Amino acid sequence: MLRICFNLVYLLIFPLLTIAQNKLPEQITLLFYNVDNMYDITDDQGNDDNDYHPASLKAWDEKRYDLKIKNIAENISLAGDFKRPDLIGICGVENKKVINDIINDRRLRRDDYSIHMIDLAGTDVALLAKKDILNVKDMQLIEIDTTFLGRNNGFHYNILYINAFVKGLGKCHFYLNDWPGIENNSRAPENLRIGAAIALRKSIDEIFNFERDAKIIIMGTFNDEPTNRSLMTVLNATNKRHNIDHRDLYNLYYDTHNINNMGTVFINDTWQMWDQIIVSSSLIRDRNGYHIEYSSGMIFNPAKDNKERSKPASTYDGDNYTGCTSSHLPVYCIIKKSKQ
Repeated sequence: MLRICFNLVYLLIFPLLTIAQNKLPEQITLLFYNVDNMYDITDDQGNDDNDYHPASLKAWDEKRYDLKIKNIAENISLAGDFKRPDLIGICGVENKKVINDIINDRRLRRDDYSIHMIDLAGTDVALLAKKDILNVKDMQLIEIDTTFLGRNNGFHYNILYINAFVKGLGKCHFYLNDWPGIENNSRAPENLRIGAAIALRKSIDEIFNFERDAKIIIMGTFNDEPTNRSLMTVLNATNKRHNIDHRDLYNLYYDTHNINNMGTVFINDTWQMWDQIIVSSSLIRDRNGYHIEYSSGMIFNPAKDNKERSKPASTYDGDNYTGCTSSHLPVYCIIKKSKQ
């Protein structure tokens, strides 16, 4: 009798559990955050981290490390309309250990984020995903040819490509970027960013050759404005809304910066929009599945790094410790499920 009752309960509950597991999310929150020189406190061979350990001039120790980890995790947990993001692009981290410490903070631990990165010296970009939302099929670093720019030393900057299935969205192509901004304590040449844009556009066009309506999500720190040549002309990421071609890319931050004068970094008393999310036109046009609104590009400002002016600031000013979190603000967007 007991076994019969158990079987009846199982037959009633199991379908409900299955439905709950397979239920598609109403929205997917996507965030990108440059956490700005987030090093561990160990002096590792092969990594350019000589300034970030307890015996250095910066005196980068466990107490300062833990505080920055806590603040990063808090900013991530509060961004995205106070809903922890489903997918997180991150750059400015030294290695996988640092990311593990961020996602194991009590503010993020419950979501059991997975880490997708190629953990090599000089590679600082990764994609994080809530449990069961992402199934990665392929992952590779895009090689950027700098020889035609007169470069043979290979100054490191990164584009990580990830081919994955996202719950609700289906097959997606992600590009995580960290383009050159500062080199030898000065502004890196524009040609380096143009070289990155050429490599990125080439990879995207190869996808479009086989997938006309490919879902492509590009995010990162580009160290250029949306109207600079690298992004607007070479990558062809604009704010075009009419007569959109399937190969067109839409920059969610084109209008935010150029019309509303907002930005993610504050340099020389001017806002600069160096952190952006760019999507393929299919994600804008799709009204039957999941789609992104033209105006969905948002910036999260915790207004705590510098309360007087609400401007982001680096953890160090030279070798002087400021206690701030990052010179970059996080950007995010919400991909909504269309109402049938």
